[in-house]
Amino acid sequence: MKKIGLFLFLAAAALGFASCNESKVDGPELQSFVVVHVLGGPSDYYFETDAGKKIYPGDKSRVSAYLPVEGQRAVIYFSMLDTPVEGYDYNAVVYAIGKIAAASAETIDTKEELDQVKDDPTIGVAGQLVGRWINLIVRYGATSIEPEAHKFRLIVNNVDEPSHVKEGYLNLELRHDAGTDRASTYYDRYVSFNTDMISGLLAGKEGIVISFNDGNQVQHIEVKRTEIEKQLF
Repeated sequence: MKKIGLFLFLAAAALGFASCNESKVDGPELQSFVVVHVLGGPSDYYFETDAGKKIYPGDKSRVSAYLPVEGQRAVIYFSMLDTPVEGYDYNAVVYAIGKIAAASAETIDTKEELDQVKDDPTIGVAGQLVGRWINLIVRYGATSIEPEAHKFRLIVNNVDEPSHVKEGYLNLELRHDAGTDRASTYYDRYVSFNTDMISGLLAGKEGIVISFNDGNQVQHIEVKRTEIEKQLF
């Protein structure tokens, strides 16, 4: 994924990760985090949004080289088509599909486990909680945009007391394993975390507090749960 400003994600988050393009130039009008589902053949697939909506790519001509993988996490850039497709909520022309690294949010219950979790600096974080997913954009230092050397985990730390608590919110920690990469060039990257493993802890919560190490101190962001009813995509 290309480098982008963190403020762009904040703007997108405020709009529910759906943004409109008012220009007449051929291009996407919307964007959404999705799960890819494969249908009958390798070029036949659809997208499921975090709000549970089904998007059929009625026009895939601009992404003809894309090879879908069942269950793959992605961000798509698209515009609506007027012709409905039976069994789907939306029919769309898709302009781009970006693969996103995905993992499960998890609990850490012992000091021995916690000591094994790396905590390299993460410069900035912004995010959204919708349905079963926590979607983040993370800013970090790296030698290149290739993400393989950098891994992120989202944990419930049951060992240490949280330093920032908000009533009705679940405390989480974003942990970064940079491997041997310690460059200072900043990159932004999307990551998604499935919440199934911590669903019991999230039940009834208004949102989450995510803590992360920025290299100098621990920072905190508060992410309010987005109501599914208000999330089209």
